[in-house]
Amino acid sequence: MLIKKKIGILVHKKLNNTELINLNLSFLKKYFNVKFFYIENYQKKKITNLYNAVADTNLVRYAEIKKLLELVKKSNKVDIIYDYSSIIISTKNNYKFFNILKKNKIKYLIKLDKAAVNFWDIAFTQKIKFSINLFYYILRYKKFIYLYFFCKDFLLIIFNKVYLKIIKKLKKKNIDDNFYNNIDYVFISSDFDDQKPKFTINNSIKIYTHYKDYERCKFVKNNNFIKNNNFIKNNNYAVHLDPAFLIHPDVFELSEKRIVNSKKLVDNYYIKLNKFYDAFEKKTGKEIIIAAHPKTKIYTSKLFIDRKFFINKTFELIRDCDYVFNHTSSSIVYAVTLNKPIISLICEEFFELDILDQCLANSIASGSKLVALESYNKFNFNSLFNTKKYNYFYKDYSKNYIKSSKSKEESMWKSLNDKINID
Repeated sequence: MLIKKKIGILVHKKLNNTELINLNLSFLKKYFNVKFFYIENYQKKKITNLYNAVADTNLVRYAEIKKLLELVKKSNKVDIIYDYSSIIISTKNNYKFFNILKKNKIKYLIKLDKAAVNFWDIAFTQKIKFSINLFYYILRYKKFIYLYFFCKDFLLIIFNKVYLKIIKKLKKKNIDDNFYNNIDYVFISSDFDDQKPKFTINNSIKIYTHYKDYERCKFVKNNNFIKNNNFIKNNNYAVHLDPAFLIHPDVFELSEKRIVNSKKLVDNYYIKLNKFYDAFEKKTGKEIIIAAHPKTKIYTSKLFIDRKFFINKTFELIRDCDYVFNHTSSSIVYAVTLNKPIISLICEEFFELDILDQCLANSIASGSKLVALESYNKFNFNSLFNTKKYNYFYKDYSKNYIKSSKSKEESMWKSLNDKINID
């Protein structure tokens, strides 16, 4: 009988129940002895209220580990560090921690997965379709200035890619690549991550697996919803995936700039969204239920005119629903894996909120129907239920962004355990 390896999970702060379920903690413990390291205990400043924080990199993801030696001392008790939130590799200031792990013969594990799809992630033919849709909505909403910004960003990205290739060839050596090439184990969650990894991982041992939400759908047992919820009647409801795009923690963690007039834009968005859903419910007889973002702290059902509103129940709601309405939520993975029809909603405000690109890319990549909120008073909602008209690309979407074609149909923790024991 093999002795269990000891694995340390490096996270920002204590995970909530949903995050622990997605991690499939009970199954993880079957193969490993598990210890959590909460990085907030080793930072210069503790995060007391992330949602009221400013975009201060000392407070969040890119924070330098202050009590480095203390964390290293505790990490000596494990065989593997799983950098769940990619904390160590997020800044060069923490590279020294990685080097100490190597000296102590502690293996370092990270995961590559594609949570959100954008223009650069989709195929060439899909890019053409994206461009056609983009021009259509620019004309429809008369947002001609947006074309300038899109072209400007497009050319800037192209320039940066060419520039980096030239610099690498001239230097023939790159410090960052050398660092990444010393990563021991890498979870590869999709064919996209395998073909276009975020960084060089030539010397890493690759473990082909899937996105974390796929783990929840397929390998987590006892996924039972609270059965006394009275809205579960013949699955006669649709789910709205709320992305919390203005108060999402990543807005602070990634130091994204705040959007001018965001309050007015969001107010207009909710007015349109609720009018759309009022018309949908009236014409179809199906109820709209809100699947709030798991980290939501500010949003309440009042924003949705007191529609049923649930936090940390996204998987269960999608599992038992008829249809899913989405903007940019990564929970689309649940809908694709469970084969639920997806309707992508957009509106004029998404130009200023800078999420139109991602909405279009997600819609095109998944083949989901694209609907403008402003069309609520003249839209044929019954057409949403004619599944023969849908042009779904779920199989390709899953392979490209959710589950590697090289992976086995098994839990990621079994795959990790098997790979370690072979090595």
